[in-house]
Amino acid sequence: MSEYRTLKGRKIKTFATDLSGEGAEGQLFFSTAAVERDLKIIVKVDSWASGGNLNSARERLGGSGTQTAGLAFGGNVGTPPAPGLNASNTSEEYNGAAWTEGNNLNTARLAIKGAGTQTATVAFGGSEPATTTKTEEYNGTSWAEQNDMSADRAGHTGFGTQTAAVATADYPAATTEEYDGTSWTAGGDLGTARYGMGAGGTLTAGVVFGGASPVTGKTEEYDGSSWTESGDLNQNRLGLAGSGTQTAALAFGGAPGPSGQVSSERYDGTSWAVAPNLASRRFYLAGCGTQALSLAFGGFSSPSKTNVTEEFTFAFLSKTVTDS
Repeated sequence: MSEYRTLKGRKIKTFATDLSGEGAEGQLFFSTAAVERDLKIIVKVDSWASGGNLNSARERLGGSGTQTAGLAFGGNVGTPPAPGLNASNTSEEYNGAAWTEGNNLNTARLAIKGAGTQTATVAFGGSEPATTTKTEEYNGTSWAEQNDMSADRAGHTGFGTQTAAVATADYPAATTEEYDGTSWTAGGDLGTARYGMGAGGTLTAGVVFGGASPVTGKTEEYDGSSWTESGDLNQNRLGLAGSGTQTAALAFGGAPGPSGQVSSERYDGTSWAVAPNLASRRFYLAGCGTQALSLAFGGFSSPSKTNVTEEFTFAFLSKTVTDS
């Protein structure tokens, strides 16, 4: 049998730590990071996988945090068609495997949005069912009411952190507001008024995409004062979710279609490229995390709401080579 060095013209190197990264994809190496000297290879992981289900199935809910420390709050626990609206005040925390119920919002709302982490989130707007300006902050244990937004919103989107958040749009309005941890002030108007968008990023480097009226794939970037149009999504949609940053965002789910979409797209700050599909089609879902490690949860898939959670991973990882 020929040796690897004879076939490839080089020997397999040994490293004290595991390799990673796109440039190393397919590379074989020996790792001494473990007790035994393992033969490993760098493989690309780019897929959605099942996570633990929400305890409360709902759609039009809010989300924040990361894939291993997520937060779900509010939403609609009623079953369409009309009236089919029953606003929830329930919060749940995700630890990367399962959801645990936390303390409730002070005001039950659907179509609520938020920004921040599992232990420092700001939630704003929504419908009780009357559209509201209410704002609440979560500290990892309980919710506390804060100063209201200037305009009530229920078709808006949001991004940022608890002390530097952005709320924008709610068709036919295109207005934007910025939150500093205490109060809201006016920001620059979105270029195209719409509702049901996905979003990601920070107050000074944000991105919103998709939405309606009519259904669109438009993408706009925010610099802390004004919006600039960028490359459109490949698929027009509303009621989608988003995660990540202005230069590395992920869009997933959405409508049209009575059961929603499964498609995902990856943004590089200029244009969108097709990413792996969700396993469960839905719209008016929530999302959080980074482009490489995202979390999708809840939403609506005809004929009812869902509690399904999925985890997205895009990485180049070392895997042990076995004989099997």
